[in-house]
Amino acid sequence: MSTRGSEDFFQKLRSHYESVWGKLCYEMRWSQGPVSQLPEGFHTEVFQKDKTTKVIVTSGLSLGNAEHPIELCMYFPSGFSNEARLGEILTITAHYHLTGGNLGVGDSVNWGEPIIPGSQCAWGYLSWPYLEGKVLGDINFNKAKVFWLVPLTEAELAFKKAEGVEALEVVFEGQGLNYIDFLRGSLC
Repeated sequence: MSTRGSEDFFQKLRSHYESVWGKLCYEMRWSQGPVSQLPEGFHTEVFQKDKTTKVIVTSGLSLGNAEHPIELCMYFPSGFSNEARLGEILTITAHYHLTGGNLGVGDSVNWGEPIIPGSQCAWGYLSWPYLEGKVLGDINFNKAKVFWLVPLTEAELAFKKAEGVEALEVVFEGQGLNYIDFLRGSLC
C-alpha cells in the first residue's frame, strides 16, 4: 500500500472508531519485540467510551492478513494506570494473528503471563463487540471485522474448551462479567 493509501486507511479507520466512541484520546506504539513483523504504521488508539470506561483498539492489523482482516478492541477502567500494558497485550495478540493464528470469534490467545500483576487473566478470548451493536463490528472500506478481546482466566478457558463458546457466553451473561475488572475472580 502506498504511503498516501495507508494514510487514507488510518484516517478512515480512526473515523470509524470515532463514530462509535467519539474523539480519539491518543495513540500508542509498542516498540519492543518483533513489531517489525506487523504492518507498517500499526499502532493502538485509546478512546473514552463513557465516564467509567475507556477502550483501546488496534489500528492497521487488518492490513497484514487479506484473508482474515481483523482489528481488536479491549475495554478498561478510566482510572487504569498502565495503558501501555494493554497496548502491549494488543500488539502481542496482533502478532500472533499474523504469524500463525488467523484468529476469529471464539478463539483464545495465551499471553504468557497475567494481563496485570495479581490477575488470574492470562488469556484473551475473542468475542463479537456486542456492547456496541452492529455499528462497530464491520469495517466497510476494507471488509475487516472488529473483535472484542476479553481477558480470560485459565478456569474459564478450560470451561470454554469443555462446554463450548456459547456456554461460556451464557456464564458471562448470567454472572454479570465485569469485563473491565482485571483482578476479578474466575466465573467458572
